[in-house]
Amino acid sequence: MNTPTIPSDQEAFIKAISDENRLKLIGVLAEGNASASDLSARTQLHPAQVARHLELLLQASVIVTRQ
Repeated sequence: MNTPTIPSDQEAFIKAISDENRLKLIGVLAEGNASASDLSARTQLHPAQVARHLELLLQASVIVTRQ
């Protein structure tokens, strides 16, 4: 029996949204733009954690940066 494979970009997306803290960040961002310090305050995450999670979300194309 062949196990179906998931393309790496879809796998990265799924992994990115499977973390509770990243889901919290996505929820805040769904309400509108927020700075990293706003995200930290609203999610009770340390700024370094916010930065790490945002980087993973960016890499998986879950979020985009504002120009």
